[in-house]
Amino acid sequence: MYHTVEGGSFNAYAPHMPNNIGNAPDGTALPAVLNRVKDVGTVTCSGSGSYTPVSVTFATTAIPVETGCTTGTAAALADSAPALPKAGVSDVEAALWGYNLAKIGSIANFGAEKDAGLLQGFGVAVTKGLYRAMQVKQGIFADVTTANTNDGSFLPANAPNITTAQYASIVANGGGYQTDWTVLAGDSTKTINLIRRVATSGTQAASDSFFLKTNCASGKAGGQMTAAVTADSAGLFNVEEKSGSSDVKNRLVALDGLGEFGIGVLSLENSTATTWKYLKLDGAHPETGDTSKARTGIATGAYTFAMEMKTFVPSTATAADKAFFTLITNNLGKPATAAKCSELPRGVVATKSGGSQCVAGTTKSVATKGGKNCAQPILF
Repeated sequence: MYHTVEGGSFNAYAPHMPNNIGNAPDGTALPAVLNRVKDVGTVTCSGSGSYTPVSVTFATTAIPVETGCTTGTAAALADSAPALPKAGVSDVEAALWGYNLAKIGSIANFGAEKDAGLLQGFGVAVTKGLYRAMQVKQGIFADVTTANTNDGSFLPANAPNITTAQYASIVANGGGYQTDWTVLAGDSTKTINLIRRVATSGTQAASDSFFLKTNCASGKAGGQMTAAVTADSAGLFNVEEKSGSSDVKNRLVALDGLGEFGIGVLSLENSTATTWKYLKLDGAHPETGDTSKARTGIATGAYTFAMEMKTFVPSTATAADKAFFTLITNNLGKPATAAKCSELPRGVVATKSGGSQCVAGTTKSVATKGGKNCAQPILF
């Protein structure tokens, strides 16, 4: 088993990519290198401590767990590296990066995806200062002092709202809300700081597809927009790409400490801190009715910024590997008992195709995208 928190969900596919993939079909440039796990023995990573490969037992099989912090190319690793991962798990399907698994580079029938049976939620996160300024702008409180006094717990009901169109106007290339915060926060003096994930991130792919229709509205009808990835030369619009969710959160914390405003998208397993909070999106807050687990809105279909997760097995996998990972996939979103459903991670619920033991509208979603994350969710 391999695990890395850097780079993002594209790491489910990247180890098996051929050398000649170049850019994604939509023209999005992927990083030349990915922070990848390698069998490096005992290693001290800067700021991360020391790690020693261990093993866990699944049934009667001991499975080695490789950890590390070296950087490797997106292509297949060198012969001296450990065996490539047999399979992977992603927040979204490869199509949201513009890939068709029928053929990638020189590889036909690159691999197969399956629904993981889990629905992962995402939210628009902002610095505390921006959150309070938006509350005042929207008339929720008369001023920041009143907001601090009467909303010390940052109740979801009191949260300011941002619409899909408004967030798209910040994150789209050439968007109309990239000069100042006047419309959203009544401030024309602070820089628009967009803290986004790198192109290989499942969170970023989820954001781009949800707000900009990237790889969802292509074709004859068009409609997809290009994501903003560069800062404004005048210094009014600052874009920062971060490898991991923790990097995004740390930057929001730092910006708030500097008295600056910041905004970005995070997956909902990240719980809020005193220095950053989630907004309502189109009138719905991801933590309404469930501030600890942040999944009631997803489960009831009231909060729609969520993606159905995928598992991936490359075509090069052996029959035994495929069978083993099929077993894992078939059980990811199907806790053994209803009681176990409540132990699903924060921001995650079972899908219609998963969670037979889970309670619909509570730990199982009553909304489905039918396995296609570009689709509008429908209720059942």
